[in-house]
Amino acid sequence: MSGVSSPPMIRSFSSSLFFLLLLTCLRHSLADDIGSFVYAGCTSTKYLPGTPYQYNLNSLFSTLANAAGFTPFANFTSSFASPPAAVTGLYQCRGDISIPDCQTCVRSGIPRLSSLCSAAYGGALQLQGCYLRYGNESFLGQSDKSIAYQKCGPGAGSGNYGDLIGMRDSVLAAINVGAGGPYRVARAGYVEGMAQCVGDLSAIQCGGCLADAINALRSACGLAVSGEVYLAKCYAKYWSKGGYGSPSSHGKQFSGDALWFHSLLFLSFRFSW
Repeated sequence: MSGVSSPPMIRSFSSSLFFLLLLTCLRHSLADDIGSFVYAGCTSTKYLPGTPYQYNLNSLFSTLANAAGFTPFANFTSSFASPPAAVTGLYQCRGDISIPDCQTCVRSGIPRLSSLCSAAYGGALQLQGCYLRYGNESFLGQSDKSIAYQKCGPGAGSGNYGDLIGMRDSVLAAINVGAGGPYRVARAGYVEGMAQCVGDLSAIQCGGCLADAINALRSACGLAVSGEVYLAKCYAKYWSKGGYGSPSSHGKQFSGDALWFHSLLFLSFRFSW
């Protein structure tokens, strides 16, 4: 008895429905606290309070906070005060969160960044839901692949790592393909993954950044059940839903010559906000 194939319209609908369900499941699995701290860093050079630079920085922060209510990514340069003391800044929200959540993340991140990097000429803050950066030198459109932060979970249990690593490599390969734009998600079996570039990168720059992040992730995390690597302009992460290993993990924040921002000093502490 010959098989009966589905009409093209039904196959197309089924494919679309599967993709929608995948995104929905991944969004639920990524429903962590968008305000959770990941890493931060500040320049060692400081500006004096009450100077034009501080005025421009405050103006920039206000502009970023307002823009986050309309778009998931924006960058601006503030140079209103005289003499010229321009400040460039941007924010990038995670691709799966809503605009209201984006604005909440950015607005909560700005005072935290301002406090952590008090009077610093430049600084950056990565939260689970958004990324903020400012400085007195233009970094917009510049590709920077140096590692800012990485964390690996526990190793897979004996006998389990073969399936896990195969699924992980499938997820990372799907993320690396680049069909999904600057924000990408993938799943293979019980392993899920996510990656994103900062919005000021071109498609080619984004692809190169993510390729480096994925290679660094494989190298750093080996047979770990989960891992994440943040470069200056992109990140990649994966995690398993199979319950292998313990929930403990370790993170490393880079300093010295590994810094992605000229003379940026990464803060070596963690917060529970």
